[in-house]
Amino acid sequence: MISWGILAIMMAFVKTAPQFYTVRFLLGAAEAGFFRASSSTSAHWFRYQDRAEAVALFMAAIPISNLIGSPISGLLLGVHWLDQPGWRWLFIVGRHSAVILGFTTLFYLTDWPREAKWLPEDEKQWIIRELETEKRERKAVHQISMWQALRHRDVLLLVGTYFFATVGFYGLNIWLPTILKERIGLERPEGDDGRDDSAPGRPGGNAAHRRLVRIARASGRWHAAGAILLGAIGYLLVISRGEPWLVVAAFCIVAAGADGYFPGFWPLPTGVPDRVAAAAAAIGLINSVGNLGGFVGPYILG
Repeated sequence: MISWGILAIMMAFVKTAPQFYTVRFLLGAAEAGFFRASSSTSAHWFRYQDRAEAVALFMAAIPISNLIGSPISGLLLGVHWLDQPGWRWLFIVGRHSAVILGFTTLFYLTDWPREAKWLPEDEKQWIIRELETEKRERKAVHQISMWQALRHRDVLLLVGTYFFATVGFYGLNIWLPTILKERIGLERPEGDDGRDDSAPGRPGGNAAHRRLVRIARASGRWHAAGAILLGAIGYLLVISRGEPWLVVAAFCIVAAGADGYFPGFWPLPTGVPDRVAAAAAAIGLINSVGNLGGFVGPYILG
């Protein structure tokens, strides 16, 4: 998180195209490491049956940040302080929080419950016993090397699932304004700063996240598959020759599916790789290869 924040601030000072591409590549590498570390840490702190709820709470920060950050970003894009354009101030002002929270996490959040001085002793011993029991049970079932884990059938299936779900999500996310303009004639007014780009997806996305924690208590592969299927149905409605209200409703359905599959999906990698003794490597493979869909989706749709 610290490196991500520092690199994001550096984006405000790039002058040439090579500098931009270099810093942006490093920024993506730092961001990928953050998510992998967060997913691995959840396995250190939560039992398998509790991880879906924990991931749901974690992922709920995304729509909240979009809801708060979009209007703030729009305001910053409109400033011109010290003869610098607003997009530079967006990186300078908006990314210090990542650095501050990164140092806070470094000193406050420990890798394991046994190291947490702020955790009551009875709760600490309980979660340690639960996790040790879970670890012994999985070792008794199956244990293979890290390289075998990366070729494990379940891991490869999760890579494919995440890749194609990301293809759909980012394909729509990047081209949303263009699709709205073509389908229903909605065009950005002159002088609009872009702070409402996420508006069509808010009803579906926010409705999905209000139920994430509740759904996550029973979440699993069927919930993840159902959410992806819901998003696919929304896509079919987007390309249908319907009324404008149907197109907007379809975007809401896609947003609900895209936001809803996260809490069901990410507990699955933390369960499967644990059984094959390579959680961090498998989660890293799923996240890195799957996120290539973020390039493929917009490219295909464009």
